[in-house]
Amino acid sequence: MTTIAYRDGVLAADTQLTLGDNVRSFCHKIYHLDEGRVLAAAGDADIIEQWKLFLLGKNKRPPKTMKGMEGIFIDKEDAYFFQDSPILMPIEKKFHAEGSGWQLAFAAMHMGLSAIKAVELAGEIDVNTNTLVDYYDVKTQELKEVSFET
Repeated sequence: MTTIAYRDGVLAADTQLTLGDNVRSFCHKIYHLDEGRVLAAAGDADIIEQWKLFLLGKNKRPPKTMKGMEGIFIDKEDAYFFQDSPILMPIEKKFHAEGSGWQLAFAAMHMGLSAIKAVELAGEIDVNTNTLVDYYDVKTQELKEVSFET
């Protein structure tokens, strides 16, 4: 799984890919789709690709299955989340988190931490999350990706 957090126009995600119980790898989970549209997702890579094409309007239908999929979608300045379904639900609170470390990130943001710091904290505790965090800034439309060597 992963941890994805959104607060104050910043979308953050860890960079750990977990396969089974023992295999950990590095990957990016924030996808810049086009101007002002960004997806951060956890789940099957093939379904994420289908989901990206759907959001870009290249597929008329959403993926048939979304089981195990969670994420946050930014459309310009509007933020949405999804869980096991292609239905986008608006984020109506000041912050939101998804993934295996969502409770840790949510509590951290409740205590005043940024989305980035919240994901880093989740990475300290949740075995399915690491502390190397990518983030997207809605205002500047910049995606900052860390490298494995960081």
